[in-house]
Amino acid sequence: MQILNEKIKRTSIRFVNELPNEIIVRPGMPAVLQFETHNMCGSCLKCDTPSCIYLDSDVIKCEKVKEFPEDRDNRVCPVGAISWNEKLEAPVIDDSKCIHCGLCARQCPVGAIYYGEDRINICYDADGYEEEPYSSSTICQQKKFINEIRNKKRTGCFTPKNDHVLEELYRRIQSSCLLPEKFVRNIMVGLGCKCATRRVGDVYVRMDAIYNTPNGTFGAIEVEFGADTLSAARGILDDIAVLHSRYQIDKHHNTALVVCLSLPNLRQGYWQVVKDIAVVENIKINTLTCGAMLVLIG
Repeated sequence: MQILNEKIKRTSIRFVNELPNEIIVRPGMPAVLQFETHNMCGSCLKCDTPSCIYLDSDVIKCEKVKEFPEDRDNRVCPVGAISWNEKLEAPVIDDSKCIHCGLCARQCPVGAIYYGEDRINICYDADGYEEEPYSSSTICQQKKFINEIRNKKRTGCFTPKNDHVLEELYRRIQSSCLLPEKFVRNIMVGLGCKCATRRVGDVYVRMDAIYNTPNGTFGAIEVEFGADTLSAARGILDDIAVLHSRYQIDKHHNTALVVCLSLPNLRQGYWQVVKDIAVVENIKINTLTCGAMLVLIG
């Protein structure tokens, strides 16, 4: 795995010796780490396992369906815009690939990644951080700090979701080569869920993804970024039936979700099918756009 090669070339690692009370995310600049007596800017920790690049393998699984053939690609960025720079010994972002979704920023434990001047940036050199030689001891110190800071209160807004920002996001999504299913999976993870997408090539399970939330809500996901939303409505009904018959998941315990790039219009017939499913089967199909989900992430 690429991360093992990165470790060989590292010389230093960063962390903070005390925990902040709160992390305040700000548009246009790094987050603020708020302590009792002072504040610090969020700055890249040169993480041993960079969470802005790779998701933890546990969050791209869904224990509810143990036999689900999940895709194991754990990259955070849906278009491969963030990578490890051996010279800097830190992550870097290629703006020509970046779609400005902010998923990498959501994963950064100290809010060092921010949106400013129409691009995603990383702060590398804020004051107050301990930079130590890369060793098993300093790796343990950093991991302890990261595990503890993730439980601290996090407030604020990554970027104001105005028309310009969302239009640019959608323009970049539509001109990129991203896989919509993995993009939606990573958004769900950013929202605090566990989410698994179907492995490419598997024909036994046809649903795009399944998810479960921390409070136990479970559901199937169908993703449709094109115009064929009617197919997505029919597909989600098939998913509910498969999970009920093969995995004994009651249809009324399946909070099914269709994710679109934009909401279907009335002529496409999507809303009528969703209404028919509710009337005939008493099953509610939830519908969201990926833009709305990214707003929820903040």
